[in-house]
Amino acid sequence: MKNKDFSIDAIKIIFNWLEEHEYIDDEAFAISWSQYRLTNKPIGRYRLNRELKNKGIDSDIINRTIKKIYSDINELDLARSLVSEKLSIYEMNKKKFDPKKIYSFLIRRGFSTEISMKIYYELANEEFNLN
Repeated sequence: MKNKDFSIDAIKIIFNWLEEHEYIDDEAFAISWSQYRLTNKPIGRYRLNRELKNKGIDSDIINRTIKKIYSDINELDLARSLVSEKLSIYEMNKKKFDPKKIYSFLIRRGFSTEISMKIYYELANEEFNLN
């Protein structure tokens, strides 16, 4: 709007009106985005935090959203289900998997080092259950 020569006062009025009529609601957006990501392409809390920051969401809203979203989710189980899908693809393609690659995959997806290491050790010790 600044580039289109709107005055600062006009911009403030427009944004206030949009917020009052709930056209702009960062918290609702953050929750909606988080639910979408966990449903369609599960990620850990670190990656979700980074994605919401990249979208310009305030850190207080991010913290509340992550606390709310992950309160009902066991992140270890989420990571395990993601790894199970990955391993089934390896099996279908008759490829051998490397636990180090699975560990790196989980880290890239935003899971904590603790969760990633736990799954790595389960895979390395053949304690991981695909079901």
